[in-house]
Amino acid sequence: MLLMLTLLATPLVMTYYVARISLQSGFRVVDLGVTFIWIVFLYAFFPLLGIWFASLGLGMLTDQRLGNGVPDSALVLSVGSSYAAFMLAFSWVYSWWRAARSCNADVWQVPTSPDIRSIVVLVAVIKLGLLVFRFMLGADVSDDYISSYITLRDQSQLIQQLSGLLTATDFAATVLLIVAAVAYAPRFHTLIAGLVGLQIVTAIAAGGSRSSAFLYAFAFVVVRTAYGRRLRSSSLAIYGIGGLAAFLLAGMIRTGIETVEGPLTLQFLQSGEFISVFYNSLDLLERRDDFDLLAVKVGMYFVDVLRLIPQQIIGDLKVDPASFYVSTFYPEFSDAGGGLAFGAISESTIGFGLPEAFVRGALLGWLYAAIANQCLNGKLTVIRMFVYVWFVVMSYHAIRDTTFSTLPRFFMQVLPLLVALRLTGTLKSATRKLIILRPTTGHQ
Repeated sequence: MLLMLTLLATPLVMTYYVARISLQSGFRVVDLGVTFIWIVFLYAFFPLLGIWFASLGLGMLTDQRLGNGVPDSALVLSVGSSYAAFMLAFSWVYSWWRAARSCNADVWQVPTSPDIRSIVVLVAVIKLGLLVFRFMLGADVSDDYISSYITLRDQSQLIQQLSGLLTATDFAATVLLIVAAVAYAPRFHTLIAGLVGLQIVTAIAAGGSRSSAFLYAFAFVVVRTAYGRRLRSSSLAIYGIGGLAAFLLAGMIRTGIETVEGPLTLQFLQSGEFISVFYNSLDLLERRDDFDLLAVKVGMYFVDVLRLIPQQIIGDLKVDPASFYVSTFYPEFSDAGGGLAFGAISESTIGFGLPEAFVRGALLGWLYAAIANQCLNGKLTVIRMFVYVWFVVMSYHAIRDTTFSTLPRFFMQVLPLLVALRLTGTLKSATRKLIILRPTTGHQ
């Protein structure tokens, strides 16, 4: 019970503290750190609640990696405590660093019509290039959700890398377009929201990336809080809860909701990604003696740096934790195209456990606070807002991929776009109209 209260109190206290900082600065936007701490809360609290219900005979845990029964309470407590340590360290360091350098975005940059046209052309070229690339390789979206992930498995490593890079750049470019469009004409937010909603429906009904579609919607909400200034805190909470429920439901639809038994509310707690990521750490605790810990630890600590170097150069030194975990312990599932997320807590489990989770949370708290301060202090340019929104919507990868995975993703996905904008002269601050932002209250 104390663990559950700690998990709940940490994001509540942090949200209140950071909200006071934004009120003092006169500028309010969906906060990077607050967003992330609530995401971590979901990855910790939902599984613990689902496991507790299962121990009471309510519902059934769908993840069978530890057998058909309820996991050992000592293992559950150990993993839950690591989540709590990670959250406490993150919230403490992030709140302190953001308080020391509170945001004061006093000038807005508004893009011009030529800027919008250039960005639209850039996005269209990337999307068309990706479409042609996948068509030439015969990599259409499969009707089978899992097998859609192995459409390029028979291709060379270089082809797979190019496909991944194009897909990631396509996502970042679309976020850039959303940010620029809302900054250019906030009054058209209904049209933009409609297009984002259509993307979600298409992804669920006709295949495609469900995560990307919902992240586009999230990016739209974030940028609207900065430029539209009409969303209240209560509205943001409703959007967040509704979006989460829709995302979980969409996942069940994609994988086959009829295959899961029990009430829908219990399915949200006892199946899906949240419980799956939590089970990673439970499973790894029991498998610590099944593989060479020293070799794996070295790979884990340098994984985010090595991601910037092609595997053709460094070979086996480059370890992808999620791929290693699935291919090593669940090869049949991996061969069928299945995959599992990993996460900072799983990294800590392989390492030094709870103390490492605390250190990882503290380091990530400093990093995210530094990013928020850099993006939001001073003149609020469209490029700064784009970078900030991208980090907000991608921040969750730290808890489901690797701790610092957003940094290599930034260098691979966003930096090329920033170079392209610079080379084409798009969004040059010297030729843009600047608007002074007047401090207001109550607009969220």
